[in-house]
Amino acid sequence: MTQEKKHEVHPIIKQALEMAHVGAEPVEFDNEDIRDLKEILSNSFGQPDLFDAVVDLLNFAWLLQQEGSPTASLDIISVVATAADALEALTKKRAESESKCDNDSDHL
Repeated sequence: MTQEKKHEVHPIIKQALEMAHVGAEPVEFDNEDIRDLKEILSNSFGQPDLFDAVVDLLNFAWLLQQEGSPTASLDIISVVATAADALEALTKKRAESESKCDNDSDHL
């Protein structure tokens, strides 16, 4: 029997949960909270954990939508959107690195 690796939630989700509060919807964020989350996410730009942060944020946004907090869900998606350029750069960097590794192994 194989054991599945338990996924550790990215710390940005824990911070988002601490910022969340009840309002007209079950979960809401203030504009300042969203600015803070964008800044926290920007600290992951260029780092390997950026993909994990984005995936966890998207899953969180989906969960918020399912639980009746569409505004909070859109707020989290706006946080994710700030990482678009950084994700593209990281993806290019990974592709170049993999290509270089493939070329190096061809010479062995």
